[in-house]
Amino acid sequence: MSRRRLLNLLALSIGLSVLAVTIWRIGFDTVVGHLGAVGLGFLVLIASSIVSCLLDAWSLRVSLGGGVGIGRLLGIGLAGAAVNQFTPLGEGGEIVKGNMLLEHVPGHKAVSAVLAWNLAHRASKHVIIFLGPLLMLLVDFDRFGGWMLAGFVVAAIIASIPTALLFLLAGSRGAERIVRLLRHIPWVRQGVSDRLVQKARDTDGLLKEYTTTRRRDAWKMFAIQMAGKLVGIADYWLVQWMLGGQLNPIEAAFIVSGSQVVGIVLSILPVQIGISEAGETALWALIGLPVDLGFAQAFVRRLRGLLFNLAGLLYLGFEGTRRTREATGPS
Repeated sequence: MSRRRLLNLLALSIGLSVLAVTIWRIGFDTVVGHLGAVGLGFLVLIASSIVSCLLDAWSLRVSLGGGVGIGRLLGIGLAGAAVNQFTPLGEGGEIVKGNMLLEHVPGHKAVSAVLAWNLAHRASKHVIIFLGPLLMLLVDFDRFGGWMLAGFVVAAIIASIPTALLFLLAGSRGAERIVRLLRHIPWVRQGVSDRLVQKARDTDGLLKEYTTTRRRDAWKMFAIQMAGKLVGIADYWLVQWMLGGQLNPIEAAFIVSGSQVVGIVLSILPVQIGISEAGETALWALIGLPVDLGFAQAFVRRLRGLLFNLAGLLYLGFEGTRRTREATGPS
């Protein structure tokens, strides 16, 4: 067994252990009762996720400048999201998406499109991270207290540093710089050809277009991504409402902001099942909300996420099998 698979298996085992302990501490009957309260509403939650996935696919299509159907991009997005769940920092799926796009567009265009999509995704996510505390500050300052809000703002700023650095790198011919840097690594330099440097330079050129000739597309991607994030907040509120929670939409936005920060911190783990739910439960406890409800809503969303991850992995397997058959020809 490879080290990577062993690490993923170890992280998954730890996560499932944390999940089991959390269920035991809250009470199995309590968890089952909350899940039973959702009932057929689970289908509504699936529909909500489909809307978010379609918005992501639309945003990627804008990034590509068209040429690839929404249905195919939906499958590619699901496959990438599934792989992200099992790779450190949640970025392995972006490589998968770029690779799957190579069948439809040139390599440098696929890379630049995925990078631009990722930048729009990150920008919209960090807007949401800051939006929650800001809304609470303006609408209901006393709900969680000034120190709690200040703490969330500080955490949001720290969590935004990697994205800020990524934007700086993308705006300073980062792809070419990285490739040229690889030439200084002894065991890598042989694979870094002049052609690869040129492709990196072409990728930087396409990214640059989003600040000049394709600025409108950049803003359109960001707007679509923001719409998806707002659907996510509505979805979060809907889940806790189905479970009997009493949060209003502003409070839901605030907790989503905190959950995003927790997600960024936990993204260093290759598999987040169990640990992510425990992190969200701790967040609910920190701000004085019912712990059992916090865990139940995270658990319901995890179950739904696993279904979509399964769909993404099946699509990835289907595409891999199809490509293999096309490459080998009829038997």
